[in-house]
Amino acid sequence: MTLGKLTKVLAGVFAFGAVCFATPSQAAQPAIDFTTSLTSAIGANYNLGWEFTVGATDINVTSLGYFDKDQDGLTDSHQVALWTSTGTQIVSATVNSGVASALTGKFRYTNIASTTLTHGTTYVIGATTGTNDHVAYGDSPTTLTGLTVDSAITLTQNKQDDGSHAGLSFPNLHLSTYNLFAGPNFQFAPVGGGGGGGVPEPGTVGLLIASGFSSMGLAFRNRKIRK
Repeated sequence: MTLGKLTKVLAGVFAFGAVCFATPSQAAQPAIDFTTSLTSAIGANYNLGWEFTVGATDINVTSLGYFDKDQDGLTDSHQVALWTSTGTQIVSATVNSGVASALTGKFRYTNIASTTLTHGTTYVIGATTGTNDHVAYGDSPTTLTGLTVDSAITLTQNKQDDGSHAGLSFPNLHLSTYNLFAGPNFQFAPVGGGGGGGVPEPGTVGLLIASGFSSMGLAFRNRKIRK
């Protein structure tokens, strides 16, 4: 193999390795959203939220959010958290007052470290409501005609606490009148989404690169022998 050809081979090996280690970007999507203005009320200092079950595919939660009724900024800051169905907290974040937290649709979001929720498992999302900002509520589809729920999850019921906690607490109760208190929301991406083939392990790429260097050394030795 000539040095010119070997250079091309090595360039291909390095390019392949770069592609293997690159992570395809996938836009996060909201778990729920509204296409119309829903009925809402001031949260009255409860911890409110909703319960849901993840579908057939694991999901990576990338941000936690809170409902901004008029999309003009929140009066209070809101602590938002995800729990297991039995009350073990998984992750939490604060959605800031004003317009500091990014607005997507009718919710403002704070980014979190990517957190995986397991397929077929039930979780609870809840938030402190404060005494100034609204929570959308109702029964789907009776009074929540503008509600959209991503097909990756199934909305099961509303959740609330008893209103006696000053800060963030697990909303362990269910008010039978409604199936949603939105308040809180989250954005996510499916695990392994994007459809591409599997990503080779780093060791595989390392072997390819090492093989390339080995070939280069052999070519130089052959050139010296021919001289």
